[in-house]
Amino acid sequence: MIAFEIFVNEEKVCTAGVDSDYGMLTSILSWAKRDLSRLPAEIRSEVAGEELKMVISGQKSLGDNDFENLQWKGRDLKPGDEIRIAVVDVDAVDAPESTQKIRPKYVKKKRSDIILH
Repeated sequence: MIAFEIFVNEEKVCTAGVDSDYGMLTSILSWAKRDLSRLPAEIRSEVAGEELKMVISGQKSLGDNDFENLQWKGRDLKPGDEIRIAVVDVDAVDAPESTQKIRPKYVKKKRSDIILH
């Protein structure tokens, strides 16, 4: 199976992959800085003012319309960190840190929703 072998500063984080005929796999690096004074006072302590992190996730088909969301252990990052992602073809991957079964609700547009020009 196709998988991502992920390293931070030459230390292996995980080998993530989706063992299913259909699915998706992502690795996202993100930075966010928020003006906490604009948030309601009761949630300010729950939200980081600045975040720099990596998230590794996927989704695998369980058949029919059932799917499973997969989440591997991500990492907080700092300036200077070096990220390497190797795309590999392997027989086995590391187990995700968490999984959650879902049944997405697909929305089919009605003809009346389409605007013709």
